[in-house]
Amino acid sequence: SDERHGCWQNRIVLNPHRALIVPVPVDLGLNQVAAGTTSTVAALAFLRHFAPGSVIIVTGACGAVGLATLQLGALRGFRMIGLVRGAERACWIAKELASYGRVAVVDVSVPEWEKVAIPVCSRGETRSEAAARAAAETG
Repeated sequence: SDERHGCWQNRIVLNPHRALIVPVPVDLGLNQVAAGTTSTVAALAFLRHFAPGSVIIVTGACGAVGLATLQLGALRGFRMIGLVRGAERACWIAKELASYGRVAVVDVSVPEWEKVAIPVCSRGETRSEAAARAAAETG
């Protein structure tokens, strides 16, 4: 009999070198796993290509994948820089991820946002660190 039923399979064989397989805690409900699967798996798949300590710039940082990438990257020790549109979003991310460590947020909707982004991106500094350094450099 033909046991190839498309997505309706009883068993699937994955290549562990090509698939992203992550353990799920036993106390996590299936609805919680399903809710976070797409964005979390996409973020983990993306982050696995970077060496520890890398500076990673995330566009669309308020979206599901962008936010998951910022959170998981910060937890893994990366220097994360989120690009967002709007002060409200920038403040929200900065507040929410303040305890994660090295997460900087740049609001790309403000005029001349590049002047903030360039030093933050090139050095992996937080916005306040970049501002303090710029003030010290200009005297």
